[in-house]
Amino acid sequence: MSNNYISQTNVPDLFQTLKSTENNILYNRLNCVRVAIVDEFFSDNLTVRVNIANKQVRGLNQDGSQILADYPPIYAKVHFFGWGDVGATYPITKGMEGILLFSDREVESWFINGSVNPLAYDRSHSKTDALFICGLHSMPNMITFVHECLNLFYKNTYIRLSQHIDDEEKTVYNAINSNVQLSNIKLDEFIEKNEDEEIIKITNSVNATTAGSTIDLKRVDDIEEKIIADDLNINTVGSTIHLNRTHNTEDDTYSDMINVSTPVLNEKFEIRNVEGDTIVEGNVTQEGNLVITGDLTVNGDIICTGTITASTDVIADGISLKNHTHTSSSPGDPTSPPIGG
Repeated sequence: MSNNYISQTNVPDLFQTLKSTENNILYNRLNCVRVAIVDEFFSDNLTVRVNIANKQVRGLNQDGSQILADYPPIYAKVHFFGWGDVGATYPITKGMEGILLFSDREVESWFINGSVNPLAYDRSHSKTDALFICGLHSMPNMITFVHECLNLFYKNTYIRLSQHIDDEEKTVYNAINSNVQLSNIKLDEFIEKNEDEEIIKITNSVNATTAGSTIDLKRVDDIEEKIIADDLNINTVGSTIHLNRTHNTEDDTYSDMINVSTPVLNEKFEIRNVEGDTIVEGNVTQEGNLVITGDLTVNGDIICTGTITASTDVIADGISLKNHTHTSSSPGDPTSPPIGG
C-alpha cells in the first residue's frame, strides 16, 4: 500500500480541518482583485455596474459535474485620471474590461461626504466597497499599440505625440500628429545642433490635410546663416498658392514671393517683391479700374479697344501731339509730316 493512499485515507486531524476552513474562507469569502466586465455606466455619480469575469461553483450535480452560476452584479466607483477642473474622461460602454479592486475598509463614508471621515461600517474587502479601473484587454478585445509615441485615440480619431533624438546626427525631432474624421493635422519641430551641442537650426512645420486639400506652413530659423524663412503652401483640387518671406537678420532685409498655379485653367503667375521691386511672371487679367501713381514703362505693344485720354500731351518718337507743326510750300499744298513740338 502506497504512502499516498494512506495519506488520502487518514482521518483529518484538527490542523487539517482548520487549514481547509482557512482555504475555504480565503477562496470563497475574501475579495481582493478581480477582472470585471462593464454592464452599465452611470455618469451622474461616476459609478458602474459590472459582472465578474468568472462563474462561481454553486455545488455538484449527481454526476459529479459542477453547478455554475454568474456572480451577482457589483456596483463600483470608477477611477478617472484627474481631479477638479484638470483631467481626462472617456466613454465607458457595455463590454469594456477592467480591474475590480475591493478596499481594505469601507469607502461609502468618503464617497458620500468627501475629505476625511470616521469609518461608518465595520467592513473589509467587501463587494460593497469596490473600485473599477478600465484598461485591461482580453485577447479578443486587444487594441492597436502604436510604438514610440503617446497615442490618444477615440475610434478613428487620434492625437500622437512623439520625440526622436539622434545623438549621432545631433538632431531632435518633436511631432504632434492628429486625425479628426477625414482631416489630419501634424505639427513638427526639428532641431539641429553642432558638435558643441549648440542649436544651429530650428524647423517648425504644420501640415493640415482634409478631403484632398493640404495646407503646409513652415518656419526655418537658420541661426548659422542668419536667415529666417516663412513658407506657406496651399493645395486644393490641383491648384496651389505658395507664399514665402525670407528675412536676412544680418542686414535686416526681406524678400517676398507669391506663386499661384491653377492647372485646371492652365494659368500660372508669380509675384516677387525684393526690397521694393515687384516682378510678375505670366499673364495678369485686371477686372475693374487700375490706378498707377508714378511712371509706367511698357516693353512691348499696347492694344486698346477704347479711348486713350491724356490730360497734358502725347509724344511719339520725340514729336508732341499737342505742340507739333507742319510746313507747306504754298496755301492748299499738302503739309509736311509733323515736326517737333
